[in-house]
Amino acid sequence: MNASAVILREMRAEARRPFTYWSRVLAGGILLFAATAVMQGDLGTGVGIFGALNTLLFLSIWIIVPLLTADCISRERREGTLGLLFLTPLRAPSIIMAKGLVHGLRGASYLLTALPAIIIPFLLGGVSPSDLGRAALLNFSAVVLALSAGLLASTFSIRWSRAVLTSALLSGSLAVALPAWHCWLLQSAVDRLEIQWMLLTGFGGKWSVGTPGALIAAAQVSMASVTFFILVVFLAFFSTPFL
Repeated sequence: MNASAVILREMRAEARRPFTYWSRVLAGGILLFAATAVMQGDLGTGVGIFGALNTLLFLSIWIIVPLLTADCISRERREGTLGLLFLTPLRAPSIIMAKGLVHGLRGASYLLTALPAIIIPFLLGGVSPSDLGRAALLNFSAVVLALSAGLLASTFSIRWSRAVLTSALLSGSLAVALPAWHCWLLQSAVDRLEIQWMLLTGFGGKWSVGTPGALIAAAQVSMASVTFFILVVFLAFFSTPFL
């Protein structure tokens, strides 16, 4: 697929926006402030700090990433530039994959911004390398699913407000379904959403006990999220706006 031109165009456009840089500064500052506040509170252990920061990062992914991608295609349709893209050798999968890649890199930049704050509890002790790997896989799954929600909402919307509202509803539904799917893979009979979220993010030291097959379950969740993203690309290809 000839998507390199769209990728270069999107990356240049995002590089010119001050919000791209200030949002990362804001995200890193909030996590460092949260780490300082948690260390002075009752959760001042490595496991407690890690669970609190990972939960905050996980929640911010579901809020920020859909907003980043909700208007990426609907803006093209609203400004009349989507038809110009189809005059080139580009096709719908190329456009979707290119925009998804660029905005996925923006979402991944938030994970890299959070890395210094997440390393603090690891240095304090109580957090194993497998916990870091598990958190990375689950946060990656959240980024991919939130990205899919934004792309799907942007495909079927023209107005910015409608795209944002639809992406919020889709991402909220996926944010509820993901913990339940994770608990099912862990073979954990938990029906309360808050406990499912604790098992997913490690809040309250839920990962300190250790769960057999937890890293394998996180890898399965990541593969399922990538599969869902591919399905979203095909759905966008066969949808009415691209015919």
